[in-house]
Amino acid sequence: MKKVTVNKEQRLYVIPEECGFTCLGFDVCEKRTVALAAELAARGHGIGKRRRVGTLAHYHRWSDLCQLALDDHRRTGWRSSAELTPELVGYEGKRVEVRHRWESTGREETVRFNVGKSTGHIPCHLMLHNRRSIGGAAVCLGKILSVREV
Repeated sequence: MKKVTVNKEQRLYVIPEECGFTCLGFDVCEKRTVALAAELAARGHGIGKRRRVGTLAHYHRWSDLCQLALDDHRRTGWRSSAELTPELVGYEGKRVEVRHRWESTGREETVRFNVGKSTGHIPCHLMLHNRRSIGGAAVCLGKILSVREV
């Protein structure tokens, strides 16, 4: 098992990988945990109790829920929608213009991209550069104010 560490100053879980590290923010981990726990509970799974944000127990709870989702997927073919961007559901394969506001600064921004969707048991929406793109970054925006197809 990977030895995850906690960086309280930057509010991150630091996760060793084969060639370095990756990080998961405390707030992102909490948001993902809450959404995935709700989905799994609705499917009849026991999901355990909440853990204090910023602790290793909190990170491990999220990791355990991901494993539970993977086991369910292998058994039934079910795929979670917990990490999909709700405002983009139905826009997969389309080009959109999204107006959003960053919560940290209040700054508004408009971006255009083709909406993709990752594979796997917990997919997320992807920002694709154009129709020919075969990969892209996960959608990571502030509060979405509007979406329109372009």
